[in-house]
Amino acid sequence: MSVGKTDIHRKLRALYRNILVYGYYSDRKKRINVINPIYHRRRQYERECRRRIAKNVLLKGYIDQMISRSDSTGCEYSDYFELYHSIMEQSPRYILECGSGISSCVIACAIEKLKKHHREPVVFVSMEENAYYHEQVKRIFPGALQHRVNFVLSDRKESQFGPFRGCFYKNVPDYPYDFVFIDGPTERADAGAQKCFNADYLRIIKKSTHAVNGLLDQRITTYWAFKKLMPRASIRYEVVKKLTSIKADKKSLDLC
Repeated sequence: MSVGKTDIHRKLRALYRNILVYGYYSDRKKRINVINPIYHRRRQYERECRRRIAKNVLLKGYIDQMISRSDSTGCEYSDYFELYHSIMEQSPRYILECGSGISSCVIACAIEKLKKHHREPVVFVSMEENAYYHEQVKRIFPGALQHRVNFVLSDRKESQFGPFRGCFYKNVPDYPYDFVFIDGPTERADAGAQKCFNADYLRIIKKSTHAVNGLLDQRITTYWAFKKLMPRASIRYEVVKKLTSIKADKKSLDLC
């Protein structure tokens, strides 16, 4: 193949990746969004979720309280809605949250609702590697829900998982988790470092004796790594919701 054709093919591949990343996954390019139906459907769904959460007066009150006092950007209302209803529908016994924040309040509120339905007690662990945000979320967390969550500050570590570089929390309490919400730790150790995928879910699966449900926030690097490392798992990216639902067990792993 000539140098000219090779260069053209490389540019076409790069264009395809950009369209896929910025049009299908991230919708961060405003020029594409003008003609991108996915972007407009996402905005519509976000408005729908705001209206649905508004009907749950207690949940909305907790979210508004934390947003008004938090320095964190938090998640979108569609994330809060999906996370709350995932907990309500699946009724997990042991929940691990990777990345504390307003979502911690949403999970705790769902646990409180489950308790009123006479469900089994729930253990909820929320991990954070940033000491500032860890202390802040504990300080602003609604007092009525504090007994529902165990906030844990832990160092961020990195390791190799097959061909992928992964990051995870060093000191995750040892429980038989059956639900994991993945929104941390940070994918890069610093601005110039290699981007990692979030590996805590894999580490949980590796030692689990049962299937574990997961919900992955908009972290496409992690999504792609999961697809390769867990080829037998149920991994479904929902483009309008910008969330990935996962269900896997130890047999799903394909680590080198």
